[in-house]
Amino acid sequence: MRAARNAAGRRVDGFTLALAALSVLGAGLVLAREVTYGVGLTWDALTYISTAESLLAGDGFTSLYGGRYHWHPPLYPLLLAGAGFGAVNPYAVAGPLNALIFGLTIFVAGRLALRLVRNSLLAAWACVGLALSLPLAAAATQALSEPLFILCVTLSLLYSVRYFEAGRRSALLWAAVFAALAFLTRYTGITLILAMAPLLLLQRGVALPEKARRLGGYLAIAGLPVAGWLGWNYLAYGQIRGQQAPPWDSLGEVLQKYLSDLAGWLLLYQPDGAGGMAAAALTALALAALAGVVAAAWFKLVRNAGGGTWIGCAVFGGFGMVYLVFLAVTQAFLAGTAPLGDRHLIAAYIPLLLAAVMALDGIFADGAIKKLLSTPFNQLFNRTFILKWGGGKTYLPDDFGNFVCCLVVPQRDAERSRRQLCQCPRNRRLG
Repeated sequence: MRAARNAAGRRVDGFTLALAALSVLGAGLVLAREVTYGVGLTWDALTYISTAESLLAGDGFTSLYGGRYHWHPPLYPLLLAGAGFGAVNPYAVAGPLNALIFGLTIFVAGRLALRLVRNSLLAAWACVGLALSLPLAAAATQALSEPLFILCVTLSLLYSVRYFEAGRRSALLWAAVFAALAFLTRYTGITLILAMAPLLLLQRGVALPEKARRLGGYLAIAGLPVAGWLGWNYLAYGQIRGQQAPPWDSLGEVLQKYLSDLAGWLLLYQPDGAGGMAAAALTALALAALAGVVAAAWFKLVRNAGGGTWIGCAVFGGFGMVYLVFLAVTQAFLAGTAPLGDRHLIAAYIPLLLAAVMALDGIFADGAIKKLLSTPFNQLFNRTFILKWGGGKTYLPDDFGNFVCCLVVPQRDAERSRRQLCQCPRNRRLG
């Protein structure tokens, strides 16, 4: 027993070392790309850098050309200003900072996969998929807040899983803290609250007053910092954030772009034309299947019937689905932000990947495939009308049902299936 436990410990340590190497490799490749070509700059990136420079100069949150900084939350410019300790220009800080955040994100998400996924091949696949993700790496090569947002989201969901596993309030506290940091990085951090609130309310084994207290504490920690920032914007500028452009695309066009981007994640290229339609249809079917699995995992979580694997699938998959729906609705009806270059969808990559891996691991571990295959045979041999043909008498050999059960179910279940089969008197002579 001790030898088996030591072997398992060595296996985990080996996987952890390999994951650390993948994390360093991913961060190194991003940093090498930035050293060669420079940090990617967009209008938002220039806004972050100029605001960080204004903070270092003592001018407060001031954007390009003395403009107001109230379009985005304040955490990323603050981090750019503080990471260089006031001695390094924020532009020079952005590249190494995002590369470090990218490496940490790979390690944190990979450690969660190694802890919850029991199948070694699936765990390795998840780690490699994180380290070699083109969308994640592309976002890390630019001076944008997406890498920091993704890290905060991953940490918040990780502690949420720990809370539902053990029921520790400290884990829920840390989940709320990282949700607040994600919210202070990008306003779409509200999706963490939208995903967690139903789970906290539906959790079994907790009294309703205690549910209300825990949900209230989570909302206070996760939402009050952003409420304070928005209140400050309203007092200083008369509006909580900059004026939004009207929607540019209809809901159908937004969904088509989203499916094209998500298909690009799966196929490693951006499909268009007829191939793009097929890839979009395949992606839609994959998302629909994953949504069904996540719904089942949520049911297991609410009923306290699932282990850590299904809890992780429910939390990560639930957030991924909520995030996608939130973006589709807001960009089609509220804000004119084009979902180009995977930038707006990138935060859903890690949750959806981990949810898919955990769902596969749970299905394999629970023997759901074998149970699914055995069910039609059991129904076939227990329903006499299926074996009737033309009014003649049909005889079923006594050992045929046992033979089929041995093919489709484990040996430990075959004997029970055979006994159930033979207990029915009609199974010996049918007609």
